[in-house]
Amino acid sequence: MNHLLKVLLVLLPGTVVSQSFRLAPPRIDVESRFFTDSVKVRLGFEMEGSSIFYKLEGKNSSNGFQHYTGPITVKHTSDLKAYAIHPDFWSSEMAEIHLTEAGQALKNGTLTPAPDKQYPGSGARTLFDLKSGSDDLHDGNWIAFLGDTVVFEAAMNGRQKLKRIVVSSMASFGSWVLPPREIYVQTGNAKGRWRNRAHWTATATEMTDMQRLQGIWMKALKLTAFRTDYVRIRIVPFGKLPEEHPGAGRQAWLFLDEILFQ
Repeated sequence: MNHLLKVLLVLLPGTVVSQSFRLAPPRIDVESRFFTDSVKVRLGFEMEGSSIFYKLEGKNSSNGFQHYTGPITVKHTSDLKAYAIHPDFWSSEMAEIHLTEAGQALKNGTLTPAPDKQYPGSGARTLFDLKSGSDDLHDGNWIAFLGDTVVFEAAMNGRQKLKRIVVSSMASFGSWVLPPREIYVQTGNAKGRWRNRAHWTATATEMTDMQRLQGIWMKALKLTAFRTDYVRIRIVPFGKLPEEHPGAGRQAWLFLDEILFQ
């Protein structure tokens, strides 16, 4: 319990404090938002007498909120939601995280152009290392581009069957960071022949929503199930910042941390 809260508890009646103090959301600790077989999630809230309740939404979802007693093993793509309670205070707001099955492994990948020198990550490997980026854009798990269309070519580990491609990006309007406006998917063979498989273009509503979002942005492109040796992903950045932004007319940053092949 922090010093300020201790002072409040001494100086004010308990009912006054409980009516004016809302608990902070519980902490969610996980190695990465992306996983292959399973991932363990730990929840934390350091206040004596408090409890945490959580719920999984997705395949094999839990029935309602459950009392957290130890690490949670997640085996399928799921949304995990959690909140903290204490008898003397208002319950916390919800903490949430989206956990995603990674799908197919890649043999290797190439990236054009190279990421900006300020956010190099691990180059092309950043996009298939299953290490999710955090809120800290300098954590080494993000790569960034300023105004350039990004082309990622992936060699599959064997002739894999694909159903969807998922692109993970970041939205932070105040930091000049916005998700892409277009994504193209092509597949190829050893002879260098490419075929268009999927294309998404943001609508005007989606472009507006991107400017309001703060945090992780993910887009899944569904494909007709097929087997392939190579995949090419072309990602077009948001473009120029809108008139209402302090940097209006300048290019928005594009941050990427993973592309999943499912």
